[in-house]
Amino acid sequence: MSSTATDPAGGKPGGLLALVHRRGPGVALVLAGIGLFVAPYAGVDGFNLFLLNKALALALWAMGLDLLVGYTGLLSFGHSAWLGLGAYAAGYIARDHNADIFVTLLATMGFVGVVAAALGFIATRVSGVPFAIVTLAIAATVYLVIVRLPPEFIGGRTGLFGVPAPSVFGRPIDYGIELYLATAALTVVVFVALRHLVRTPFGRGLQAIRENEVRAQFVGINVSRHRWAAFVLSAVVSGLGGAMLGFLQGGMSTIELQWLRSADVLVMVLLGGLGTLYAPIAGAIFFTFVFTNLISWFPQQWQIYMGLAFLGVVLFLPGGFAGALARFWDWLGRRVWKLSSQ
Repeated sequence: MSSTATDPAGGKPGGLLALVHRRGPGVALVLAGIGLFVAPYAGVDGFNLFLLNKALALALWAMGLDLLVGYTGLLSFGHSAWLGLGAYAAGYIARDHNADIFVTLLATMGFVGVVAAALGFIATRVSGVPFAIVTLAIAATVYLVIVRLPPEFIGGRTGLFGVPAPSVFGRPIDYGIELYLATAALTVVVFVALRHLVRTPFGRGLQAIRENEVRAQFVGINVSRHRWAAFVLSAVVSGLGGAMLGFLQGGMSTIELQWLRSADVLVMVLLGGLGTLYAPIAGAIFFTFVFTNLISWFPQQWQIYMGLAFLGVVLFLPGGFAGALARFWDWLGRRVWKLSSQ
């Protein structure tokens, strides 16, 4: 007579592993979200909290691009335009009209959405390389328009500065922990909203277009309309990242508007992993901390080490951080199957 050991979590061998495999991703995301809010009270110093705040603002930018590239299959080289427009719109409104964070963010979303709707109506008529070139032209055009506006309006070539801290019902938000918590809350809300969106029929339609737009059109999906909506949503989300970055920095330099800046956010998305939403957040955090620390450690040779760091990720983590996590989850699934079949 033989006996088989059982696991109290599942009632059979591998029950605990099966539970982890089934519930692990959701639990990990919840814990990560909680960790963002706990960070200021867990010994993170002021400078690193500033970097984390900046990383979360850039994570909004990266999530916006991931919606377009990772879910819709449209490669954009012009996302610096939406980061800059979001920062400029929020900064101008807060400085000259109303610094309430809800009013400012809603107005920024409206402004960026209108501009993106007008430009995206043209841009989304094409795909592939032509679309990438059009987005590059959009970024260059936005940059030229802004730097040629009157300096007394938004600063001209010097950028927009003198942006006050946002407020909530007339009370200014502190630049330290409170502004960080506001950015973290906005990041979590946007992530949850986008995660729900990509699971709706509209989101499934975007993924169908990414896989094969001809088949998607054949089954009745309006490809142009879906692309246009994704373009606008991507720009609005990225504009929110620009708004929070502008608040954090007290303004925005015109350097942030240059089309070369678009390469940074593309790197963040690729480091994290396309089509995941959560991984670009990790990519933005990794990019921000590595970039800052390398400049401080190697002020003359930081570009070399930055390139080596990215090369290492590409070689040893194909698919980015999300790819590594997927491989681990596949291994865990095989382990669960093996134990459950014994």
